[in-house]
Amino acid sequence: MPPRGAASEHLLAVRGLRDLQKALALSSKEAQEELKQEFQTIAEPIRLEAQSLARARIPRVGEDWSQMRTGVTLTRVYVAPKERGARGKGNDRYKRREFADLLMGRAMEPALERHSDQVVRKVDRVLDRMADGFNHGGGAVSTASPGLFGARGGGIAG
Repeated sequence: MPPRGAASEHLLAVRGLRDLQKALALSSKEAQEELKQEFQTIAEPIRLEAQSLARARIPRVGEDWSQMRTGVTLTRVYVAPKERGARGKGNDRYKRREFADLLMGRAMEPALERHSDQVVRKVDRVLDRMADGFNHGGGAVSTASPGLFGARGGGIAG
């Protein structure tokens, strides 16, 4: 899941993604996995940039909390910290109450902003290839066919 408190205005909206993924659910598992891998590849530069920015811009962030992970769900592609917080009773002294805001404002949002144009282009190409594959009876990513889907807006949500 995306981190709690993640601001939705910092998403790149992909029109038709949910419909494509529903159609993909009716297709082969290989096609579904291929789309997931494509989206993880697209998100990789954002993940790496967010890690780098977290180390550079957040005091005492530590190695564990600067590490990011990429997730792909039916409706989202997201980057989030690998660590998930201090849990259990008695761990209040380890919590940094404003840490999520620091990660979003100093690392994750700037990383997305730096790569948003590139992400839009790559997602558009992947969706075009997927549509072309479906239109020609394949269902898997194949040769590019421009202009079938559009992507605009400001992680990636469907």
